[in-house]
Amino acid sequence: MSVSAGTKWRRFSSVATIAMALVVPTARAAGVEQPAAALRFVGDRDYAPFTFLEAGMPRGLDVDVALAVADRLGRAVQIDLMDWEEAQQQVRAGRADGLLSMSRTPDRQEIYAFTEPTTVHEFGVFVRRSNPVIRSASDLSDMRVGVTAGRYPQRFFAANAVRRLVRIDNYEDGFRQLSAGTLDAVAADTWGAAQTIRERGLRDIDRAGPAFDRLPAGFALRKDAGPLRDDINAVLRRMKADGTLDDIHERWRPHQGLAISRDVLWDLLRVIAGISLIALGARRLRGRIKRTGAEW
Repeated sequence: MSVSAGTKWRRFSSVATIAMALVVPTARAAGVEQPAAALRFVGDRDYAPFTFLEAGMPRGLDVDVALAVADRLGRAVQIDLMDWEEAQQQVRAGRADGLLSMSRTPDRQEIYAFTEPTTVHEFGVFVRRSNPVIRSASDLSDMRVGVTAGRYPQRFFAANAVRRLVRIDNYEDGFRQLSAGTLDAVAADTWGAAQTIRERGLRDIDRAGPAFDRLPAGFALRKDAGPLRDDINAVLRRMKADGTLDDIHERWRPHQGLAISRDVLWDLLRVIAGISLIALGARRLRGRIKRTGAEW
């Protein structure tokens, strides 16, 4: 199946998961058929809700963004999801135009040409509810911490003297090991963790403390892809202005209550308890005033 490169985004999104891996042979420019160079983007197959495979087809927030961008550029697009380290190697070797959903850091900016952000990645630490020791990322120096290979948490904690980093295949694998007690914590993207916790019904997992970092993320293109970066940035600005980017985000946003930290929950409980005590005190005071009035 092929889809016209000029198809409007809202119609295009309904067939994207079928057509995304096919190449549209032509693009329209000023009403004349011209050869079109297909874009090829690669990403992580295990990074829901940003990029993941569903029945073998690429899905996710960043997949939808890439499809919308390619549609507005009038370019055919091929999206392939794979092991994250392999995806990075393909872009560095020139076999793909860019990566989807890469967090922007100074060292990565030396390797890739980043577009303007398409989203923000927030990273947190997840633990068993029965663990009273780990309350934030600062408590992990001697703990067994699960991290996915090549992702930002691995780099962050390696640079911050966490000595017992354990490679996990994906968040489901990490949370399984966490529940079994072979890991003390999992460092994860909070959206990705929230989706995994919800889908797998993991009631024994909590987030410990606030996020340890938040980073802008977007397309990470080959370093020599300056013109393509400029074209994508122009499209992203229009998508932000007309609400398309917000619509895509809302479609993929996980239930935020799942990402709330254990400390925040305790704070909320303390506030509720404080309000209850104030209300109880007020009722007792009113009762005393009534009794005093009756005595007079």
